[in-house]
Amino acid sequence: MFLTSLSCRAQVYEKFFSFGEAQAAQDTSDRNIGRNPQSGMILANDGNFYGTTASGGEYGSGTIFRMTPAGELTTLVVFTGNGAINKGRFPNRLMQASDGNLYGTTRTGGSVDSGTIFRVTMSGVLRTLRELQKETTAEGAIPNGALIEGADGKLYGTTTVSYGGGNLFAITKTGRFSHLIPTGVIPATGSFGNPVGALLEASPGVFYGTSSTGRQAFTGGSALGTVFRYTLGSQMEILAGFTGTGGQTPGATPQSTLTKDENGNLYGMARAGGASDYGTIFRVSPSGQT
Repeated sequence: MFLTSLSCRAQVYEKFFSFGEAQAAQDTSDRNIGRNPQSGMILANDGNFYGTTASGGEYGSGTIFRMTPAGELTTLVVFTGNGAINKGRFPNRLMQASDGNLYGTTRTGGSVDSGTIFRVTMSGVLRTLRELQKETTAEGAIPNGALIEGADGKLYGTTTVSYGGGNLFAITKTGRFSHLIPTGVIPATGSFGNPVGALLEASPGVFYGTSSTGRQAFTGGSALGTVFRYTLGSQMEILAGFTGTGGQTPGATPQSTLTKDENGNLYGMARAGGASDYGTIFRVSPSGQT
């Protein structure tokens, strides 16, 4: 029965598109086709899929593509690093906002190679909304993870590094940018650094996320990651600090976007730690109990 099940499941696989192949009859090279897709696609309200490639394209900086349900792929944007247009390098996952446009970030590229925030229309017209500054500034650099649209209509995301260990930011759809917390802030229960993944807005103005480093008092100083809550205009709160292979909260280096159930509990994954140091799946209550 097990082998039959595997055989049946294997028959549903169908290759839609292979990157590096000729994209269209008029394109005899792969110079405009991206490589190494890794951030996942989204299904937009026009019925098509949109995604990014982490490299490739004419400048080797990645692309944005559209794919129909039938598997026909069109490259919409070729990133140029710090060119005159399409600034940015190595795009993250896209999201579609309430205005119908797609928004996203690039991990590097822009004026000082610290990443960008962009808007792109469904037809592929890209506008760079923000070129992030060096990691030595408060706003930070290297955004990691998809943006989310808050209840207030602003877009929210994270920068992985800054002079104090990363930051959270908000940006309007027209490009007005603000970083949200004093970088490197140390709440009463610990500190956090290097936020990763997309934020989760559990209720209007209340965001949850994970950081891949950071500590709490009971971790003995180990910077193994946190689960945090941030309320707009308020202080960062650390709900859980990971303890590696033992202790109260086994796990290390969480990097996944959190998921919330109907009771308000948060679920996520840590890449390492646990009994065998191979990672954990965890639950955290809104009060911070794991």
